[in-house]
Amino acid sequence: MNTSNYIVCSDPDVICNVIKHVDEIPDVVKVAIKQATLQKLRDDRNKLLIDTDKYLVIPDMPNITAERIEELKAYRQQLRDYMNYLPDINGIDDVIPSLPVKPSFIK
Repeated sequence: MNTSNYIVCSDPDVICNVIKHVDEIPDVVKVAIKQATLQKLRDDRNKLLIDTDKYLVIPDMPNITAERIEELKAYRQQLRDYMNYLPDINGIDDVIPSLPVKPSFIK
């Protein structure tokens, strides 16, 4: 198959508007969608980890208790483990689990 006739876009909504049936989606596009989706999830996860660093590094953060620190550590572990437990994504119809819910005390 000649793939030079396809424009690869990382936004699945755009592809859904152009291609009406999953059977019409070339494998090269499915792979590009998978890679873009995984990279976006990885970027989002990394940002959440960075956003919570201050709670563990700064000892005098307001309203931080030992219980909240433990809750935060568990949340950060869930974030680190998240990428390991994603299902194999084969196309745009696959369900991707949500990122872990952050503790309520985190802004």
